[in-house]
Parts: sequence; structure tokens; C-alpha cells
Amino acid sequence: MADDLTEPLKAYNDFLKDRVMENTTAYFDQLTQKSGIDVQENIETVRKYKGKLNEIDYLKKKVSSTKTFWRVFIILSGVLAFFGLPILYYGYEMEEQILFIVGIIALSVGLIGLITFISIRLSYVRKKLKPLKESINDNTNQSKELLDKAYLQMAPLNALYDWNIPAMIINKSNDLIKLDMNLNRKRFMQLYNNYGLRYDEENDTSTVFVQSGEIYGNPFVICKDFRQSWTQKQYSNSITIHWTTTISTKDGIRTIHHSQTLTATVTKPYPVYNYVTYLMYGNDAAPNLIFSRGPSGASGLTEKKLNKMVKKESKMYDKKAEKALMDNDSTTNYQRFGNDLFESLFDGTNRNNEVEFRLLFTPLAQKNLIQLIKEPKPYGDDWYFNKDKMLNYVQSIHSQYFNYTANPNMFIDYSYETAKYRFIKYMEDYFQSFYYDLLPIISIPIYQMNRSREDIYKDVYKDNITCYEQEVMANSFERRLFSHPDSATDAILKVHTENNNGNTDVVKVTAYSYQAIPQVEYINKVGGDGRVHTIPVHYYIYEPLEKENYMAVGEKPSSRKEYLSAMYTNTLDEGIKSAGGTGINSYQRGLFAYILGEFMQDASVDKAFKTNGNKAPTAQEILKKEIEDIEEAINKAKDGVDNSNISNNNNTGSN
Repeated sequence: MADDLTEPLKAYNDFLKDRVMENTTAYFDQLTQKSGIDVQENIETVRKYKGKLNEIDYLKKKVSSTKTFWRVFIILSGVLAFFGLPILYYGYEMEEQILFIVGIIALSVGLIGLITFISIRLSYVRKKLKPLKESINDNTNQSKELLDKAYLQMAPLNALYDWNIPAMIINKSNDLIKLDMNLNRKRFMQLYNNYGLRYDEENDTSTVFVQSGEIYGNPFVICKDFRQSWTQKQYSNSITIHWTTTISTKDGIRTIHHSQTLTATVTKPYPVYNYVTYLMYGNDAAPNLIFSRGPSGASGLTEKKLNKMVKKESKMYDKKAEKALMDNDSTTNYQRFGNDLFESLFDGTNRNNEVEFRLLFTPLAQKNLIQLIKEPKPYGDDWYFNKDKMLNYVQSIHSQYFNYTANPNMFIDYSYETAKYRFIKYMEDYFQSFYYDLLPIISIPIYQMNRSREDIYKDVYKDNITCYEQEVMANSFERRLFSHPDSATDAILKVHTENNNGNTDVVKVTAYSYQAIPQVEYINKVGGDGRVHTIPVHYYIYEPLEKENYMAVGEKPSSRKEYLSAMYTNTLDEGIKSAGGTGINSYQRGLFAYILGEFMQDASVDKAFKTNGNKAPTAQEILKKEIEDIEEAINKAKDGVDNSNISNNNNTGSN
């Protein structure tokens, strides 16, 4: 019996999320069994490792407390000795017996303390601290050995993590939502021919991740774009001026010195970069309808506040409908919907087609969407919905902060228990974030009933790999590898297929960046001295740069384990060089790419990436590679670009 998603939010809470979690746990257990690792042995090693860390922490605190005690002791002794002498002298001179006695006591205690510290410091303290420090060093070395041992124990399991794990689990967990391994040519042509999707050739946007799939046969794509835009930046500089004035006083002429800081500011264009994640869905229901909506702010409101909000907005909609009727403009002939609650929460009043809008939002669709908007957990109404004829875009705030890549390095760990927890938690968060982006779409029943028509176009797309995936693979490299050497900014990568060599695309990758050219603008300001002063303000203008490189990319159904195996045995390096490459390569989700050198005519992913007969890497080799990958991931995270910016306009999410 097929899953019933006519009430998708209810379906998620009733069975979908539990089923995904069950399959996630089962999948991880299968990986564990396949790896053959000794779970209990790893748990014991990790227990010992953490015990060593606790012991090191305890010893460091003990050393610190000992040092702190003697620091306080020497400070107090010094203070007593320092102040004891003048008190003693003052008491003697003033014949104040009490002060004299206090001075003697303070000076004596201080001197005794200093002498005691010197003698103990040279003997007892050093003897006490030395074994503590030696114990810290010994435990540190032992902890490193235990950590290496734990990584070795986990190496067979760590090597089995692969791309597309979420896709496999989600596909198994439901009948209606299916995820692809990558955005293949068939899926792209379906979106291109049937729904009007076009590749964005502008040099201010580059795709860094895509995950495609289908709902009831209708295609969708989760996209993450790297975008460049312009803002204004202020540059300032200051100078300090000095002058004198004279005034007459009863004592004669007096000179007064003055100073003033003059500040000048210029505002100039400045390039900024950010990531934007959105979902794009194709469906030919209501094919002429265009509208947009944004978060309502209604999530979690009490009924009283909600009713007040609906009443206020209903009056605005009444006025808008009256104006549309008076204007008699067919392009903006807005009509009241008849459900004040739905219209206030969902909005969409900038629609261009009343008939198709009503066709789409049936009573069940209204009920589903009202329930979704009002529900404050887990995200509330944080989503934008734009429909542009047959393409629908959903962009949510929560998705801007979630990593959909499922990079295998995310799951690598030395602890089995930690790895299992992180794996299951990631899948829980993945499905929740992903499903809540789909909810605005699948809450509309006609979208579920309207199945995609078959693609009737054949062999019209010349590339082996879609332009979106070509950009993703280009962005999987360090962008600086493609950037102009004079670049002062990040780069937007755009792709163009130069030619095809069998199943390999030879792709020109153009990096668009900016050179920062120093400038000076001189601003005149009048100072308090009555004179005009010139203030130099230094700033930069950003001139565009372009650099072209070439990349070979193609589909290579394989696995991460085979890829690592080819790397360890130098098979990959040798193959890439024989296929015209520089050795720099990337593999993910069944796609393989490498940067080309001079011999582009030799480009071939099959020649570069040979999987047959590769010697399996040892646990030590896997450990070494995993540690390198983790360090690389940490460094990339430190250099990452903020992706918290969220656009809110009528073109949100369109590509």
C-alpha cells in the first residue's frame, strides 16, 4: 500500500520520520557489520583515551593550583616586606609603639616568607612539579597512542562512508519522494524541455551543490549557489590640526592652543559573496500562474493575536480588491479569495491569474498550508514560495544553515559511539530540513495528482554531465586554483563545454573575480582655524578579472573506497597524468573531475580513474588519509564564506 501524503505534515509526524530513523539505524548497523570492526574493543580504547584526557586535565589543574598558591604566597610576602619597612620607620620616628610592632611583624613575616619561598622553590616545589610535568608528558604520549589506535580500529568503517547515503535511506523509507545520485542528463532535460529551466550564464552566480529527485514523477532540485553582489563600503581618514589664538586678560596677552580632528569619508562599491540554498520544483499544473509569498510572522501566535492580525490584513485586501475592480486592469485583477485566514497567512496577493490560483489552492491545500504556517516547531513559517509558471521555488531560512552535501568526511570519527550518534543525528536533521522545504509543495494536492509527462526530446543535450553538475565539480576544487593571480576577492566559476571525448566532457572553467586597485580621494574641509584642509582618503576600486582553465569531468559509477584505493596505490595519479591532467582531482556522487594540463585531447575519465585491480589500502593508509581530510575540512571551514544572507524578493531562489 502506497504512502498517503495528502496531509503531509501529519504523515511526517505519524510515520515518515520514524521510518527514516529506523532505516538509518539499520543502515549504520549494516555498515558496522560489513566493516568487521570490533565495537567493544573500540569502546574500551576510547574509554581509556578519555580517561587519559581526564587525568591530564587533573594533573594540569594540580600544577596550576600549586603555581597559583606560591604566586599568591610570594606576592603577599613581598607586600608585607615592602610596606613593613616604612611602617616600622614611621612608628620609630613618631614613637608610636603599636605601629612600630606592626612594622616589625610585617617586615619579619614578609622576609621569612621570601626566604621560605626561595628555599622551598629551589627544593620542594621543583621536586613536586617535576614529576607532575613528567606525568603530563607521559599521559599525553599515551593518549596520542590510544587515539591512533582508536582511529585504526575505526578505519574499516570510516572507509565505507560514501556520498548519497541520505538518498539511499530516504528512497527506502517512502514510496513517493525519490532522490537521484546526481543531477543527470535525463533529469535536466526533463526540467529544461518540460518546465522551462535555463542555465544561468551570468557571471555573478555559480552552483556549488545540487541534489535532484522527483515527487510523483515531477522533478525537483535542491540548489546551493555561490553569489556575488555589490554593497557600499565606507573608507575614512582623519587629520589633526593645531592653531593658536590670543586673548587679552588683566595680566596681559594670553595664547591659547587649539586642536581639532577632521574626518573625511567616501563611499564606494564593494563586492560581497554569500551562499543561497533553495528548492526548485517543476509541475505543469496552473502553468500560467505567477505569485510570491514570504514569512507571515504568524507561527505560534495565540488565537486572539491571530484573529487581530487576520482582521487587520483583511481590510487591506478589501481595499486592494476594490482598487483592482476600479482600475479594470486584467493584469492585476485581484479578487478576494474567500478564506481570510488563508489569505492573511499565505498571502500570494500579487498573483496574475485568479482562476489558476484557485485551482491550485483547494480547501485541502488551504488546510495543509494553514497548519504548516501556524505550527511554531521546528522552524515555524520561515519559508518563501515563488511560482513562476511551471517552476516553483521554495527558500527557507533553516536551509541556509544546513549542509546537504553529506560529505563522507562528516562522519569520520575515532569513536564508534560518537560516530553512530552523529550519523543518526545528521540523517534526522537532513530529513527534517529537506522535508520541511518540500512541505509547501506537497501540501498542494493537485501537485501530487498531476504527474509529469514523459520527456519526448531525445539526444538534444550534447554534454555528458549537466552544466549544473559541471559547476558543482568545478567548485569542489579550491577556487583559488582557477582564480587570476591578481585576485583580491573570491571567484565565481562558470562553465562551458568545449568538446566531448566519449563519456568525458572537456569543460572550460572561467573564474570571475576582482582586482583591488588602491586609490586616493582628497576631501577639503574647513577647520576651526578658518582654513581649508585637504584630507586624503585611501580606498579601493574593484576591476573585473577573468581567467580560463580546463577541466575533464564525467560520470564514473564507483565508490569512495575504490577512489581512496586508487589514490593510495598511485594508480589515480598515474592515470590522470596519462590522460592529460595535472593530478588535481575530485570525486563525489559518482562524478569524477580533474584539472587538465596542456594535452586536453587526451582527456578521459575512464583512462584517468581505473578501478579494476586496485590494491585495497591498509588501515594505516586510510587513517593517514582520513586525518588529512579532517584537517583540510577544518581549514576550509575557517576560510568559509558566511551563508546567512537570505534574499527576500520576487525572484528569490530563481536560477
